Amino acid sequence: MVNYKKLIFKWFNNIQNCLVVDDNSKSRAILKKITNNLNINFTGVESGKEAIELIKNNNEFDLIICDEIGYTSLDQKDAELLFELLALRTNKSTIIITNLSFDKWDELFEIKITAITLIDRITYNAHIVNMNGPSYRNKKTVKNE
Repeated sequence: MVNYKKLIFKWFNNIQNCLVVDDNSKSRAILKKITNNLNINFTGVESGKEAIELIKNNNEFDLIICDEIGYTSLDQKDAELLFELLALRTNKSTIIITNLSFDKWDELFEIKITAITLIDRITYNAHIVNMNGPSYRNKKTVKNE
């Protein structure tokens, strides 16, 4: 059994520069606080387009975190941006946070083959951490009642 907690902390020791892609400013603020506590330089952007421009101009990011992929469906243009972002990140650390299992990703995209291609790219040489279980937010709500 892999000790993910130990693996993650060991891995984070090698991270110096982190780019967070998230359209939610509150989520970016939380991730900024976490990365600052780990002595990691933080850059946050709202969109994949902004992220790609930063990466093309300066690909010094040891880690990119893309939050909430799958929260809303992606049109073909957004899917192409995600693919381009991942193509620029080959063999570099990228964390994709999603509440949607891969078997439902074809519902996200206008063209089904896009989902298959992205999943192939994402899962190549990847560690997948499946966090099934009760919702943290739901647990907290129940405790407060």
